Amino acid sequence: MRKRTTSCSRLLVLLLTLMGCITQAHADHYSLTWNFGGSANADYTKVENADGSITFTTTTNDPFAEFMGVPKESIGDLSPDYLCFDYQLDQDIPDGVQVWAMWEGSTNETYGLKATNGEWQVAYVPLINGNDRTNTSWLFGNNNVLTMRFDLGKVPGVNLTIKNPRLQEAEPYQLEFDKGNEHTETIANADGTIDVRTTGNDGFIFLKGLTHSLSLKENVLRYEYQMEKDIPFGIYVFGLEQWKQSSDGSCYATQGDEWKVMYVDLDNLVNNGWGNTGDYLRLDFGEVIGNNIKLRNITLCEAPQSQTMSAAGYATIFDADKSITLSGNVKAYSGIVKGNYVALNEESNSIPQGSAVLLQGRGGEKFYVEQASTANTIANNDLLGSDGTIACGSNIYVLALKDDIIGFYATNEGGYVPAGKAYINTTAEVKGLMLGDGDGETAIHQLSAKQDGTNVIYNLAGQRITRMQKGINIVNGKKIIF
Repeated sequence: MRKRTTSCSRLLVLLLTLMGCITQAHADHYSLTWNFGGSANADYTKVENADGSITFTTTTNDPFAEFMGVPKESIGDLSPDYLCFDYQLDQDIPDGVQVWAMWEGSTNETYGLKATNGEWQVAYVPLINGNDRTNTSWLFGNNNVLTMRFDLGKVPGVNLTIKNPRLQEAEPYQLEFDKGNEHTETIANADGTIDVRTTGNDGFIFLKGLTHSLSLKENVLRYEYQMEKDIPFGIYVFGLEQWKQSSDGSCYATQGDEWKVMYVDLDNLVNNGWGNTGDYLRLDFGEVIGNNIKLRNITLCEAPQSQTMSAAGYATIFDADKSITLSGNVKAYSGIVKGNYVALNEESNSIPQGSAVLLQGRGGEKFYVEQASTANTIANNDLLGSDGTIACGSNIYVLALKDDIIGFYATNEGGYVPAGKAYINTTAEVKGLMLGDGDGETAIHQLSAKQDGTNVIYNLAGQRITRMQKGINIVNGKKIIF
């Protein structure tokens, strides 16, 4: 009879869980249900409150309860990173609550809780298995059903009230300004922006420590900035002043009310143990004195879609479906064909739908691509975007590296311009188009096309050379940096 009852109970739990899938699954979380008929022990008493919360009172030093099993298919596309719950607590639980996936080989995460003084707070317990925070497939074990045990700490006589237990995906974690050092003048504004002026050659600020441990998804630092002067090597990031993480590239001066976005990959910090409650970051602003910097929306988040800049430091990009915003160490340019040159004009990093641009950045570094809500129009632009159906030919020029020289080169018939890339359609009878018209209309003069026999090149010593060399070259009487 006991076995029959247990079997029926399991069936009932399964049916309830499956029925709950209709209402419990949401875009960003999955609501959990307590299973007090499971293997929970008697080391606590409980009271079910009118608002749906449960008040647990611990009686000994090993209390725990269970949640009903969650079939993997019931959570849909949700990729849970945390067990979250709202709670009130009358005293600290220094050893913390613990969460277990109840199958052999799983490990647990301990989460310390502080007394709330009668207020409701939210707990975020990272769902990790040892050092593996990269995915949550391990949660469901071999039968694809998550059965979770919830340990209530090691302190008897604690009153812990919990409501809305749920599996939840990570959301951007908002970081708050703490203080600056003696080489900065700082103001935290009411609108959430931070004004920083560097008064010495080692200016930096501290951000407040984390209020809860992070999932590994939140491994990218994102911030928006306005800046009066370039920081050539970018803003450096320190975790606990022990580990240094460089920015992904330079931070460029901005114009007017323009805000730029920077992402910094924090894998090096996270892999060294950073990301626990109380851990903090330090942002260093290089050696530029008298720089006026404004920061906002400093968050830890999941990395957006990224691309890697070519080794030469140039690329093209095009999106037919949406406007995009480019972030990281990258500049965007439109181009107009003038003879055997492409005159470049710097554009904002918000590229309108259907516009193709040339990108300049650091070779081998990541830059990030996100959908933009708005974007400025590009009025004059000979760069066209390919959807993958543009047939190559002598009038179709694409960005390429030939003989160590980058330019737009004529293509041979028989292929297609890759989708998402830019090309130029022109009747110019040259093998390649130089970037920059030599008259100061663009800041990029270090690019030129492969020489087709018409260009004459000299070095600064006046010696004629067959191909450009690193440094300043004189091409047809114009100074070109290579």
